[in-house]
Amino acid sequence: MASLTSQKRIHAAAIRLFAETGAQKISIRDLAEEAGVARGTIYAYLDQSPDLFERTAERLAHDLHLRIAKGAVNLDDPAHKVALGIFHFIYQAQANPDWGRFLCQFGFTAQQLTQLWHAQPMHDISLGVERGRFDLTQSQIRSAVTLLASAVMGAIQVILSGHKGWREAYVEVTELILKAFGVSSSEASAIAAEQANHTPLHS
Repeated sequence: MASLTSQKRIHAAAIRLFAETGAQKISIRDLAEEAGVARGTIYAYLDQSPDLFERTAERLAHDLHLRIAKGAVNLDDPAHKVALGIFHFIYQAQANPDWGRFLCQFGFTAQQLTQLWHAQPMHDISLGVERGRFDLTQSQIRSAVTLLASAVMGAIQVILSGHKGWREAYVEVTELILKAFGVSSSEASAIAAEQANHTPLHS
């Protein structure tokens, strides 16, 4: 099995190459060269999961889920939970542009990544509806998740293009989403501003 350091290098290189090519297949030679490791190390890395794209997408989704879950431990309010989730998507995309480009390329098509939108966000929005925190009906929950996902992906593209800084983009998209869910304008602004000023949590 590849060492932990090699695994991280291979994972980062795979994200970068997939994002650059827009394809779900890359050569072992190109990956080894990009990661700065021998081909044998790549094969050792793939020993348990030969589909590189699937493994890369699954790890990306898993790592992000852990970050969000860690930050949400002490949160009870669904509006704050939604804001936290948006924050981690936005922050990670600006901290690692390759990550952001990978998500923009495949976030709506790769099954491993679409689960990002239909797991925690779906739960948090459903909870908000059940508690009367969000002014949505049960039948609108899936549309609300789609709205959130589209807005977050759009914000990431704005950041990657250099049109806005990550904090500004985060605050704007979070305010818009929370207001669309029925949170008052003043409270949506306060929640977004509060989260934007927190030190990011790393997994």
